[in-house]
Amino acid sequence: QMWRLDYFGIAALIVTSFYPIVYYSFYCLPKWRRMYLSGITTLGCLAVIPTFLRRFQDKNYAPLRAGLFVALGLMGVFPIFQQVFFVWHIVPTPVEEAFLYQLFMAFCYLFGAYLYAYTIPERWSPGNFDIIGCSHNIFHLLVVVAAYSHYRATMIYLTWRDHYTCEADHQLLLNWYHMADHFRNPDVIA
Repeated sequence: QMWRLDYFGIAALIVTSFYPIVYYSFYCLPKWRRMYLSGITTLGCLAVIPTFLRRFQDKNYAPLRAGLFVALGLMGVFPIFQQVFFVWHIVPTPVEEAFLYQLFMAFCYLFGAYLYAYTIPERWSPGNFDIIGCSHNIFHLLVVVAAYSHYRATMIYLTWRDHYTCEADHQLLLNWYHMADHFRNPDVIA
């Protein structure tokens, strides 16, 4: 039962970590914000379903469990890519610094998931890492480091949003709005 709660907590952490970054970076583009947030929430709910199955608790499924949560986390590539591709290359913004924090966060999550899925280091020295230093301990330590990195990125976006209005975003993204017909009338909040 505790493992199931642990998996639920992992999914909740992944899903909720999207919210501040997407909310602040797409504050002036509410249709994109709603699409990304509803998409990740739906996928997070779908990812939780197999974690409650008894068969899924078997240690042979550890790589599958890790892969499921890695795939959920990789959904963050889409909003981050959109923000970096359409904003960062136009005008230097804090997006660049926040992006570096997000890359570090992703590295921590992925590396931790890899260690957990392949039971490193305990597979190399059985019995020596039963209490301290096992892959699960390392994974949770890396999750805390990743959460702090995420916090730093969020604070950058929050500060950026506090100092620049939607009108500034409109000017910054003007070329992007006019790339296709569906961007000609941007949904800008005043």
